[in-house]
This record gives sequence, C-alpha cells and structure tokens, in this order.
Amino acid sequence: MTAEGGYRLVVDLGLDSVRAQEEWAALNARETGFAWNHLGNSTVPLDQVPGTLLTAGVRPPRTGHIGDWRDIWAGRSTVLDYNAVVCRDVDAGYPLLYDLTQTETAALDAGDTLFQPGALFHDGRRETLNLLRWSDGGFVPHDGSTPLFVPFTAVEYEGRRLPLAALHRDRNGTAHGLRYHSDLLLHHRGRYRELLLCLIDAAEDDRRLGAVFNRVASKDGRLERRPVTRNGRGFRAGDQYYPDAEALVDASLIPAEAATRQGGLADLLKCTPQEVPLVSVEVVALCHAFLGAHRSPPGPSETGAAEVHVHWGALAMAGAPPRRRGYFGKQVKAVRWMYDAVVAALPWTSPVYFVLAPVAPYFLWLPETDQSSREALGELVRRTRHAVARWPDRLDLMVPAFDHVLESWILEGHLSPDLSRRFQWADRESPHPADCDPVRLAPVDAAGRLTVQQACLLVGGLTRAAQRQPLPA
Repeated sequence: MTAEGGYRLVVDLGLDSVRAQEEWAALNARETGFAWNHLGNSTVPLDQVPGTLLTAGVRPPRTGHIGDWRDIWAGRSTVLDYNAVVCRDVDAGYPLLYDLTQTETAALDAGDTLFQPGALFHDGRRETLNLLRWSDGGFVPHDGSTPLFVPFTAVEYEGRRLPLAALHRDRNGTAHGLRYHSDLLLHHRGRYRELLLCLIDAAEDDRRLGAVFNRVASKDGRLERRPVTRNGRGFRAGDQYYPDAEALVDASLIPAEAATRQGGLADLLKCTPQEVPLVSVEVVALCHAFLGAHRSPPGPSETGAAEVHVHWGALAMAGAPPRRRGYFGKQVKAVRWMYDAVVAALPWTSPVYFVLAPVAPYFLWLPETDQSSREALGELVRRTRHAVARWPDRLDLMVPAFDHVLESWILEGHLSPDLSRRFQWADRESPHPADCDPVRLAPVDAAGRLTVQQACLLVGGLTRAAQRQPLPA
C-alpha cells in the first residue's frame, strides 16, 4: 500500500482527515513510529466498512484466543458469536489466535473464562478436558483448581496424550483463514528477535523493561505478573537468571515452540528453564503490526514505508466508545516510545498507523432462529436511529438521546434473559442446548445502517445495562 493509499484508507473509514494528514506526514518522514485512531469514532455506516477494507487490500486480524472454535462457527457460542460475524459473515478479517494464554479453572473464576481452552464444546455445552501439568520431570493429572499455561499443558483425549494446543489446532483446522500467534513469531523469528532486542536496548530503566516483559511462565503451568528486571549484566525473570539480552529473547520464544508442537512436549520441557519471560499484551500488538499481521499473507513489508495496521479488538482491547475505552487506548501514551525506538533503529520496519477496530457493533448480529430477541433489539436500533437522526455527527447530543431511548426500552421489558446473557459477555455456553443446530447469524433490522460510532454507543450502553442485571440461570 502506498503512503497515499494508506491515508486514503483512513479517510474512507470515516476518521478525522485533518488529523490523519498531519500524522501521515510525520510517519512518512519517520519522525515518529506510531499514530493511531479508533474506528469507534467513525461516522461511516457499519455496512460500508468491510468493502472499504477489501478495496484497500487490507486483511485485518481478529485476535481471539486458542480454544474450541467449532461452536463459534456454528453460531452457538453466544458472547463469542461476533468472531464468526467478523471473520466469515461480513468477511472483514481473519482469526489470529493468541495461543500463549491460560486454561480456565474448574470453577470458572480465573484464567481464560471466555474462550475456555481447557474444554471442548459440543452443541453449546462444555466438555471438561483431562488436563495434565508438568511436575518433577513428567506430566501429572491436574484438578482444575488453578489455571495452567496452555503451551506447557498436556491432555488425555480419546486414549492419546498430546499437547493441549495441538488438540485445538487439530480440531480447529484452518477454517476462514485461521492462524496462530506463535506461527507468526516463529515464521519471522529473526525479525522478532530484532524487535525485542531493540526494545530491551531502548528500555532505559526497569519500569520500561517491565513494560516489555511483564509476565513469567513456569514449567508447572503457573503464569504470574512479574516484570523482568536487570541483574548486573544479565536479567532476572522470576527466579531465573539470563546472562544477556539474546538469552532472554530466545527464552521468550520457548512458549511459541511449545504451542506449535504436535508431540514431544515432555522432551522440550525437560530442557526448558524453570521460568521463562513473556512479553506484555502491548508488545504482542506491536509485533502484530511490525510483522505485518494485516498483510496477506502475513509478513513485514520490508520497505520501511508507513502502513495502516487495522486490528479487530474485542471489548477488553477495543471497548465500545464512548462508554468503554478498552485497554489499548489507556496504554497508548505509555508504549509510544516502543514504536518510536523500533522505527528509529530498524530501517526495515514500517511506521504504524494503528486503526483499532471494535468488534462491539457485531453484537447486533443475532441467530436467525432467535426471533424474539431479534425483534426486541431491532426495535432498539429503530428508536436509536430516530432519536439521533438530527445530530448524526454530534456525540455530545447523541449520548443523552440514546440514554433516554435505552432506559425506556428496558422499562418496557425488552431486555430479556437471553439478551442479558449475550451482552453481559460472561458465558459462551448456549442457553438453549436442546436446540443447537448450526444457525446463521444476521444483523437485526437496520443495524448495518448505523454509523460505527452509533453502533458502539448502542452496544456500550447495552453491555453496561446488562451487567447490572443478575446473570440468567
């Protein structure tokens, strides 16, 4: 994509053209390594976004987590259905699964309680897997009382013992372009090492170094938030000492090696240090941008020219502005130095215009079989469009108008248990397991004619209202 094409994409997505022009000039001159905008600020119709991305030749990643995705594709994972909408139904991106995550606990009170990689899902119902953790040189059964680090976890399944990540990879296949974070790192291992060594060199104190490596994974499956610190000429990750930056970066790739293994996980763990460093979620996003996760096929452009990196983020990362910001926007000021350091030191890197695209609007796609929910939510969309029609670009006026519409809609009893469950973003099991044939997801009436900003306002308000309701039984 040319510099002119990148700027045109930002404008076509309905983002501030004056601001974008100034930022593009700084990026193209390599005066800065990073600029960003939130697609949740866009005033273009939601229906227009997929075609705009396709025309620009951009294939954004939707960074979900490793787990059982078959029920997601079948439209029966409630709070995770939006993944199928983005990556299949509107074809606006592809699933790039983060596989360096944790399993959930048996009580679903810790770990990855959303994607739940410690289980399989059949017809909307959860099947707990027999997980194994590393202990004293071998694998032993795990009772589910604590989360386990997925790459270092094994499973007994249908008479076989295999890595947990391998089980999910085998079952998920490559539907709808599905890829994994670890494969991206290992395929571009040399460039990844350059990025991380650059960040270590630029981290002038332990506070910044801890923003690069902020977690430690142990062979026994524990994952702890413990920033890496300098120790003399070397580094300390937890209680593990690494003599130099190269050793630290190489150790950070061990989980990716483990996550891609089809077998032989025990052999790898036997020669793995007791504790290995993990990069922060902010550095994960940086790697996706500089390693070209938005390109097809993924890979850095190697030209050094500024690029637009569009990235579909879920509620935690991208939020639903203005109600919910998401962690990315909160951390931008604290991590800008990372992008600047990389672009200043590595000529092959492309300065990044990061467009954070929220998946929140696609919560307005519901199963075609759920007619009562579709009618109720469609009525809310209709009232919202009518209430904000006089000020389509005035967020300060739209917010109170929408709040009034939402309050009336809830008082009339439209926020059903099924809708509450979906917008509470808390449980991927189906509320109706007896009726779990694969279903088609479709937008409720007129949802696609909302602007992205209006759709975010609506979904943000609904999630906040639903989370005040008791969780449906």
